[in-house]
Amino acid sequence: MEKNKNITFTVYHRNAVPEEYPGGLAYSVHLAYSLDGLKYQSLNKNYGILFEQGDVRGDNTIFPKGVRDPKLFRMDEGMYGICGYRTREDGSLDDSSQGKLLLWLTKDFIEFERVGLVEPVFLSQWVLTDFVQVEKELCACVDLPIDIIEPCGFIFNDKAMRRAGMDYLDMVDYRRHDSWQDFLEYRTKHPEEYG
Repeated sequence: MEKNKNITFTVYHRNAVPEEYPGGLAYSVHLAYSLDGLKYQSLNKNYGILFEQGDVRGDNTIFPKGVRDPKLFRMDEGMYGICGYRTREDGSLDDSSQGKLLLWLTKDFIEFERVGLVEPVFLSQWVLTDFVQVEKELCACVDLPIDIIEPCGFIFNDKAMRRAGMDYLDMVDYRRHDSWQDFLEYRTKHPEEYG
């Protein structure tokens, strides 16, 4: 893939389709990238790249687990995190992990380290999103707008942003979009804002 500073990665899970794409495959972390923010190319032929470990029952059978609603975030020293909710194979939340998130770490989106279940407070210093894009500090320095696409996966208000160390929020021009579709429509109607 050509190196491009504008590459955007996104994570998602797919919906299960009986007989075609069962929950054991659908409720996993899927990854896609975009060079322009409009057209996304799924990786791994739109199959999952990260799967949760199943539990072994007393009768020595495996009880499959999954992941849903994954989020991405940039960490320190070139690391990225991917987290999500642990589920049963059917996509319903797993009772045994209630209140915790699954976490994987990567430097290159090729190799991943499973950390396991963590308390959400562990991740509170980072902003969890559906996309990893240009750092917000850079946006403030070069006067670039930020698009916040709901549901954004974190509380977006002055208090929460300042607690996360984003005290430059008042210097950044940002727009909120109710959905990915709303963002795409806005971007289509205002191509001059996206160079």
